Amino acid sequence: MSSLRNYKIVRGPTWAGVIFAGAASVVLGGALGAFLLAFRPVNAGKEMPPDNERKPGEVYYVEGTRDTAKARLAATKRKAFLDGQSVTLSEDELNVMAGPAPAPKPAANQPKKGPEPKAAPPPPKSPAKKSGEPEKEVESFVRGTPNFRLRENDVQIAVPITVNSLGLGSVVTVRTHGQFTKDGDVFRYDISDMWVGALHTDRLPFVRAWAREKFLTQPLPEDLQAAWKKVAKITVGNGSLQLTVP
Repeated sequence: MSSLRNYKIVRGPTWAGVIFAGAASVVLGGALGAFLLAFRPVNAGKEMPPDNERKPGEVYYVEGTRDTAKARLAATKRKAFLDGQSVTLSEDELNVMAGPAPAPKPAANQPKKGPEPKAAPPPPKSPAKKSGEPEKEVESFVRGTPNFRLRENDVQIAVPITVNSLGLGSVVTVRTHGQFTKDGDVFRYDISDMWVGALHTDRLPFVRAWAREKFLTQPLPEDLQAAWKKVAKITVGNGSLQLTVP
């Protein structure tokens, strides 16, 4: 009897514990899978590759054209729009206007250079960082230049995002399809489909809402805000965007 008194009954896990562990495994597995898909590189090109050349699991999309030679009137049309006129922008013009300003070209007839000046003394070294001095904060997400592709009743926007969190330094492409719809008195871009890398967000509304707020909701430049409020109609064609101002 004395030996029985020292015996302890070992019980197995409860059903609640099993269910919780299973649910946690599903959630963590889904989150890991979504993370890997989001960081999978996507392939951008001028046209979709043939079916027999596509690799299983790869994501492809056609990017909009950005030919500066075909966008020489972009600055003129921008000024006309600011002056309250209706304009039709080509895909090339829209992408040139969305990108950084081109570097100025050197003058054709430049005077001959004189003798090379003496090398300037090296700049003084910056003082060493003091202990306890806070480091310069690095942005977790850096938004790149958006790319627009215009087709009838569809506006595709692809934005490269550099992710610096966790020391990744990886580029993720956020790609959306949508249309311009009236929200009160102002047009806005209404997303109908979104991809984050190779992750389709149709069943992840919280990811879509977060990505839209973080990467796509960007205020217009101040000089365009007043002109945009006057737009009465937006027509999207194959490679063109028409802004109608009454």
